[in-house]
Amino acid sequence: MNINEVKNFNFESVGYTDWMSLIDSQLKDSDKRKIQVSTLEGIDHNILETKTDWITNLNSFCTNPKFSLLSSPSKDLKDDSLVKDLGADLYERDFHISAFDLHNAGGCATYEIAYLLKEFENCSEKHINVELAVDSLTYLNIAKMRAIRFLLESYIDQNNLDTSFSLIAINSLRETTIFDPWNNMLRSTSAAASSMIAGADRIVISSYDYAFSILNNKDPKDLAIRSAINTLNVLSDESFLTKVADPCKGSYAIESLTKVLIDNSLEVYKKNLSDADFSNQAKENFDKRIKKINKRSLTMAGLNNFVNTTEDIVSLYDCNEINVTYNDDSNFPLRRLAQGFEKLRLDMSLKQLKLDLVCFGKEASLSARINFCKNYFETASIEVNTIITNDMDELAKLLSREGKLLCLCATDEDLEKLKLKSNYRMNFISGNGVNKDGFKNIFMGQDVFSTLEEVYNEI
Repeated sequence: MNINEVKNFNFESVGYTDWMSLIDSQLKDSDKRKIQVSTLEGIDHNILETKTDWITNLNSFCTNPKFSLLSSPSKDLKDDSLVKDLGADLYERDFHISAFDLHNAGGCATYEIAYLLKEFENCSEKHINVELAVDSLTYLNIAKMRAIRFLLESYIDQNNLDTSFSLIAINSLRETTIFDPWNNMLRSTSAAASSMIAGADRIVISSYDYAFSILNNKDPKDLAIRSAINTLNVLSDESFLTKVADPCKGSYAIESLTKVLIDNSLEVYKKNLSDADFSNQAKENFDKRIKKINKRSLTMAGLNNFVNTTEDIVSLYDCNEINVTYNDDSNFPLRRLAQGFEKLRLDMSLKQLKLDLVCFGKEASLSARINFCKNYFETASIEVNTIITNDMDELAKLLSREGKLLCLCATDEDLEKLKLKSNYRMNFISGNGVNKDGFKNIFMGQDVFSTLEEVYNEI
């Protein structure tokens, strides 16, 4: 087919009804139930049913946002000329209403929007700064900002108010990590990009070492500051993300998500909840997220999977001791998702534990299990020594050695046949298909944190 034939080719017209008919014919009822999604952001939906006639018409939309760097926790940057030279300014939190702390305490998008509506209703200023947090969930960030802009515009119009507002999007702190901080740059990039697409009036980015800074009262490094602000400049000046007003208007999925957030947050707003109610919901939501983190059903690269074992706090921050938790007795304390694993990793590193990963069988057939086992124990800074053998006598000799930690990796078929006796203090076995006396199974979906915490307490 040449280019002219392609240009003149008439594709068959397929509509929403045609797609749904095809899906109904292909999926069983049990399959359809599996795609009913319930999220931690206050959104329950069927991922196939995104059809909507809703269009979010926004009266105000910023295409020339201001760029800022979140001020250092010590509020004592000796020289902010670097920030100014890069075309930004330091952002001190001088706001009227904010859902930033609610978000960082664990709040979901639905409750964040409802909280801002409640606060906006009680605000009397002519111009109101509205702070909200943005994380690495790009589409949710866009929908959240479009939803709050629409609701605030609607509230002003319906009440004939002589009021204006600015949306200030600030990097989320709850998903920042101290170890492998370079991943924070990726999270910040997603947050900044979605803020530009959603039309934030001011975008406040944090440096990749900001988590360490706020927990230890230190200023960010110059490299971290430069990297943060350059992220904004590249997205704006080279990717041109601020050149189109409301580029997501009419977008099928984004409009659907925006409408769900508008409807759900209005329902929460009508309940007239107190700050204590919002605080309790944030804590409950945080606990749900932590369960997912601990079971690795929610992956944070560099934290509960794919850990860089060569990193330590000395090489990262040139210090021997750090804080990973934040003491705060307010309604909305900072609760980082990483703090549990980070504390365990710091504590475990003092013990300098090593684990012998003894693999019985062909390496090619065990590669997936070997990688799983290594990732599993390396999340707690346990050094893994991999030994592969096909010989039964050698396996028996390896298990007879004196040691602290052992994990046996083999196929379920081989494990069924093996008679195991180990002289190690703690013994693990890969997979959940075969149980052996004296060995604890490790498998996907397990509470990894609790298992590793048990290792710390017993060794």
